[in-house]
Amino acid sequence: MHLDNKLVVFATGAEDIKEKGEKDCLTLVEVYNPEEAECLLKSIPIKELTENLPKDTLYYKAESDNTIKDFDIKELPALLVFKNGDLLGKIEGYYTMEEKEEIISKLNDIIASSK
Repeated sequence: MHLDNKLVVFATGAEDIKEKGEKDCLTLVEVYNPEEAECLLKSIPIKELTENLPKDTLYYKAESDNTIKDFDIKELPALLVFKNGDLLGKIEGYYTMEEKEEIISKLNDIIASSK
């Protein structure tokens, strides 16, 4: 999946996120707080993470609102990983580009655990 060719769609609220996660393909939802500068400056580097994912992977962005409690998110930004309606895992917190390999490894572990 290459985000250069994808339109980023915004999800609105926990129910919308759950609905989008019901697809039979891998679905990533980045949850962030638009009012927190640090959250915007140090967001999860999605473009770099998704280079080797299946082409049918879907990606959405969602503001934090009530999604924090619905998905037991402890730290923003967060990346929720879904397939077939199941939350496979999540990656939470700020990361720098130097930590990119660590995030890729976490994402690959989440995906591998679902097979």
